[in-house]
Amino acid sequence: PFTITLAVIFTTFFAFLLLFRSQNTRSSNNWQSTIPISPDQAFWSERVLHVASQFYCACGNCGPTSLDSCNCEVARQEKNMIRKRLQEGAPEKAIVQEIALRFGNRKNIGLQE
Repeated sequence: PFTITLAVIFTTFFAFLLLFRSQNTRSSNNWQSTIPISPDQAFWSERVLHVASQFYCACGNCGPTSLDSCNCEVARQEKNMIRKRLQEGAPEKAIVQEIALRFGNRKNIGLQE
């Protein structure tokens, strides 16, 4: 009886230990489950964010949030427009002017001409 009880306790303890370890490992590896992006996607994303960094979000609800860091629907539309124009081969200066005319909210920075 004592040996059986000890075996049950040991087995239960070992099972909980394994369960705890596997759950801990899964939650600490969540960063690895992000979708990898190709070098081409990274290139376009960097260029989009460079142009977007010259503007504030135009939605009116985000406050003075920089467009490059905002994720609201209006910001996504603006960044998609920037990406499309870049992929079409439009120069960044022309895209900046288009975004400024369509959405406004250009930052008051020294890059303006």
